[in-house]
Amino acid sequence: MMMTMMTLDLKLILKELLKSVLSSIQAEIEKSKDEKISHKFAKLSPTTKEKLTWLAFNKVFGQAMDSFEKLILGEALDILPQLRLSRSCTITLFKALNAIKHQKSWIFKMIDATGRPFSAGLMDGTITDFGSFDQCIGLELPLKIKPSGSIVEVDDSRVSFEQNLGQSIRGQYCMVTYNIYLPPRPEHLNLQSRIFNFTNTPIEGTFLEEIAELIHVCYERVGRVGVCIPSSCSKDDFEQIIDYSLKGIHMHANVSHCEVEKGYEFNRLQSIILGVFGFLGFSSLVGTLFDLIINPIINKKSLDDGKKSSFTCLLKPNSCIHSILMSFSILRNLSSLMETRTKQGSLNAINGIRVLSMSWIVYTHTYLIPIKETFAFARSYIFAVQSFLFQFILNGWVLVDTFFCIGALLLVYTTLGSLHRTGRINVCELFLNRIARFFPSVLSTLALLFLIPSLGTGPLWSEYFNYQLDKCSNYWWATLLFVNNWFPEAKICMLHTWYISADMQLYIVGIALLIAFYKFGKRSLWLAYATISISMLSVFLRTYLQSAAPTVIYNSPSEVITDGAALSIYTPTYIHLGPYCVGLIAGFFIYYKKNVNLSWPVTFTCWALSMAGLFTILFYTYTWNIGDQWTPLSAGFYATFHRTCWSICISWVIFACVSGYGGIIASFLSWKGFFPLAKLSFSIYLLHFPILWWRYAYLRERLAFGHYTMLCEFIVNLTLSTFAALLSHILVEAPTSNLYRAFVKSKLNWATIKLKRKSVKVPDPADLDFKESFK
Repeated sequence: MMMTMMTLDLKLILKELLKSVLSSIQAEIEKSKDEKISHKFAKLSPTTKEKLTWLAFNKVFGQAMDSFEKLILGEALDILPQLRLSRSCTITLFKALNAIKHQKSWIFKMIDATGRPFSAGLMDGTITDFGSFDQCIGLELPLKIKPSGSIVEVDDSRVSFEQNLGQSIRGQYCMVTYNIYLPPRPEHLNLQSRIFNFTNTPIEGTFLEEIAELIHVCYERVGRVGVCIPSSCSKDDFEQIIDYSLKGIHMHANVSHCEVEKGYEFNRLQSIILGVFGFLGFSSLVGTLFDLIINPIINKKSLDDGKKSSFTCLLKPNSCIHSILMSFSILRNLSSLMETRTKQGSLNAINGIRVLSMSWIVYTHTYLIPIKETFAFARSYIFAVQSFLFQFILNGWVLVDTFFCIGALLLVYTTLGSLHRTGRINVCELFLNRIARFFPSVLSTLALLFLIPSLGTGPLWSEYFNYQLDKCSNYWWATLLFVNNWFPEAKICMLHTWYISADMQLYIVGIALLIAFYKFGKRSLWLAYATISISMLSVFLRTYLQSAAPTVIYNSPSEVITDGAALSIYTPTYIHLGPYCVGLIAGFFIYYKKNVNLSWPVTFTCWALSMAGLFTILFYTYTWNIGDQWTPLSAGFYATFHRTCWSICISWVIFACVSGYGGIIASFLSWKGFFPLAKLSFSIYLLHFPILWWRYAYLRERLAFGHYTMLCEFIVNLTLSTFAALLSHILVEAPTSNLYRAFVKSKLNWATIKLKRKSVKVPDPADLDFKESFK
């Protein structure tokens, strides 16, 4: 019925309807002036009075609906044939008109479930109204056959499906996006742009001038309104009605998607995924019971008998069956996860840096992932972007270089120990170790992404997940082959996995420089310095010659433009080669020079420079984010140096903490509570994106944007991501790692290569224990 109303002359209808209502009310007032009636009414009980009041209102409302039907019925008969709607839709619309006349609850539920295009808070940027999603899709009106053979509407939600003998009228939720027509889009558009100048005009100083200050945002962003329509009307039917309604109005609208209530339906791929997850859960249960009940019995029987039976031989430690069952033991995997004991020489401070950096990344994405125009008071977000302290969020992109640096540092620090012990390296094993670490978690997250769309619904569910599924259905292979960071955004399955692809590619460079470090010692550092220089020069030339942005700048009203810039200047591997090589060099110096003696002036200066460098990198982009235009030279300078300098500062923090110059910072970062969370950090990174998508796709109501609101959202998202990471570790990551070590890693000795090197001072053996603490 909402659709029919949109097609009429609203001014005429409202005018006539108002006259009818006022006439009815006036008649009731005149009637109440009768002294006899008033005297009788005064003697009635309060309950009876209230009942009569409701009856009077029903009479007035019924008269208004009669007038409403007379006004629109003729218009509907003229308009509906022009729209060429489907027969079922046309019939349902006339039923809706009749239902309004008779005040049926189902049609008013449908109208009530529809959002309002211009809701409260419009001047503060509220341009979305979801309506009532669950009320709409939960609405169903069965049609029941009378004994006489006629079909009647049963306006009772309690009627079961078995009683539904005719075609039912069901609610269908459609998301409509709308925008207003504006002048041609300026070539350069940012958040500070102004389209209209109303100086010295009657509009100056009015509310219209305030609205016009941010009207340029509508070039890129759209309003959304949820509309509840009968399911017999298709999306095409609804689009025809909208197009007809907006004739002569300077607005454009589009039906994004429509959906009706449906149960859990799984396709073949999703059924297979559910089966695999079920198998992993069952295997973990069996492995845990074996570890808890049978394994102690076997050990005790072997000790008591002094000899092993065929049963104990079959399940003896290190046997095939024993290794498989124990690999899935939740007790064993949790015990390994919660292990906090470390040996002297371990780089414990890295745990704290990992956890804090990952929390920061989740906090950043909590702000950046939601569709901004779905916020209530979205104008506040525009103002927040231009605040100084908000650069902590907007410039959080640099945090990924912390992980590149740490990964490279650990590669050198752990592998040099093995090289000095044996003089041999197994490149094949190193790469397989890396793949065994990444691949199962990435694959399970991809499988979860294919499964999620059938596990829920929401006003924005299709908008979030259909786009992700379209990309993953076609380009899943690029993610699993670790090459998706070279693809455009529209072809990257699980956008955040670009980091994993870049890390795998940088790992090749890391292995090559690691061998050089071992064979040639300090002289090989020049090779690393040259690699950093080449990387920085490449970044500078690309930024300068293409007039590219220095980093991801949030000064465009378009997220598409911002994200496109991010991919072109952020995901290519060579851009992060400098920070990665800094990590390799840091690992070399920490391995050989960890016990260096530094005076307090030198230590203080290094700490001061490190902290100043970190804060300068974070806040240097502030003027660009508030509208100042960068020059090609300044953009090239910042793009070239900020990531590498960030990694140098992080490397100093790690070096100082390991060498005894970290003080209270080292104590905090080395807190044992960080150890388990650090082991989960990779899974948290993988899973926090699907969890954020799920959260915002499921929203039934707009979020009122504010920093307190987003802080609460962050706490919830981080908690859920950590819990999901724990499940992933127990069911996927730990079992596959255990199986890999038991059946694959031990078979790779054939690929070991002996390396010859010149005389290099052998480090303290205690330094070699670090690898064990990070298994």
